[in-house]
Amino acid sequence: MATPTFEVDVNPAVLLWARTSLGLSLDEAAEKLHEPADRLKELERGQARPSYELLLRMAGKYERPLGALLLYDVPKEKPLPTDFRTVKSKERGAFDSRTVKAVRRARALAHTALDLRREAGEPMLSFDLRAKDGDIADDWAMRMRDVFRIPERNRMETSEAAFEHLREQVEEAGILVFMMTLSQDGVRGFSILDEEVPIVVIKRGEQATARSFTLLHEVGHVLLGTAGICDMRTDRRVNLTEQWCNRFAAEALAPMDAVTGHGVVLQHQREKLGNAWRKVELANIGASFHVGPEVILRRLMDAGLTTKRFYADHHEKWTSAKSFGRSKDPKGRDHPKERLREVGRRYVSTALKVYDRGRLDSMGLADALDLQIGHFEKLRGLISAT
Repeated sequence: MATPTFEVDVNPAVLLWARTSLGLSLDEAAEKLHEPADRLKELERGQARPSYELLLRMAGKYERPLGALLLYDVPKEKPLPTDFRTVKSKERGAFDSRTVKAVRRARALAHTALDLRREAGEPMLSFDLRAKDGDIADDWAMRMRDVFRIPERNRMETSEAAFEHLREQVEEAGILVFMMTLSQDGVRGFSILDEEVPIVVIKRGEQATARSFTLLHEVGHVLLGTAGICDMRTDRRVNLTEQWCNRFAAEALAPMDAVTGHGVVLQHQREKLGNAWRKVELANIGASFHVGPEVILRRLMDAGLTTKRFYADHHEKWTSAKSFGRSKDPKGRDHPKERLREVGRRYVSTALKVYDRGRLDSMGLADALDLQIGHFEKLRGLISAT
C-alpha cells in the first residue's frame, strides 16, 4: 500500500531542531533525504509544508519518532557534554551526528540499566566522590588505584583482560561504562553527569591499552564534575581540566616511581643512552602497566628522562591522523559479542537474571539488549566464558 502524500501542518522550528540536534548541516540532511537543500530550508522557515511521506523519511533519518516531529513546540533536551577536543576538531561544540547519537544511546542505556537493577533487586549505583578545586591529580590517582584495584589489574596476562578488570571495577564503584563506535573527528570518549548516575562512554575498536587510559581519563572528569567529550591529547595545547584528567589517568595506571624504577629504565640509565628512547623499550615498560608507549614516554618526560622535543616529535608521529583514534569496523558481525562489549558483563547478567525470574518476557529482553531472540543462548555462553 502506497504511503499517503498529503501535506502536514508542522511547526517549522521543530523540523529545524530535529535536524540540528543531530548535528546535520542542511547539505548533509538533503543528501540523506534525497531532497534539495533549498526545499528543506523552505520547510524549516515555514514557507512550505512537508508531505506525510517526507515527514516519515525525516523521522527515520533524524532518528526521532514521528510524533516528535508533530510536536507543537521544540522539546527541551539535556545538553551535550562540553567539547574538549583539540585534534582535527570542528568549531567547538559542533559534533558529528554519530557522536550525538552515541550520547542519546548512552542516556537510554543508563535508564534501562537502572531499571534492570531495580527489577533484579540489586543495589543501586552510587558514586559520590568529587575532587575539590586545587586537589592534586596524583593524590586522587593513588586513592583510586585502591578503589579500582589497579595493582591487581596490572598483574593480568593481557591488556584486554586488564581493561575488562578495570571496567568492572569502575562499574562496581558506581559509574556506568559503555563502549560504542564513535565518529572519526577526534572523539575517543565522553562522560555524562546529568543523569541519575555518572556515565562514561569509550570508543570501541581501539587497543585495550588506549581504552584503559580513556576510561580513567573520563573518570577524572567525573571526579572533577566536568562532563566532557574528549580526544585524549596530552600535549601543551590541552586546557587545565584535560591536563588534570591526563595526569590522573597516567599516574593511576603507571605511577611515576614504578616507571622510573622499572628495570628497562634502570638499564637505559646504566648504559648512559641519554634522552632518546627506542619504541621497543617504551613498549616493554608499558607492558608492565598495560599502557601504550606514548603514555610511558610522557611519564619519562615528566621525570626529566627525555626532552620535550623528543616527546613532541614522537607524540605527533603516534597520534597522527592515520593512527590516532580510528575506529576499526569488525570483519563480519557477531551481534552477541558486540552487545556484550557495548554494555558490559554486568548489564547483560542483570538483564538475563530479570528474564530468568519471569519479570521480563522475550520481547522485553530483546529490547533491553537490542538483540534478536535467537542470539540469547550465545550471549549466555559468552557471559559464562568471561
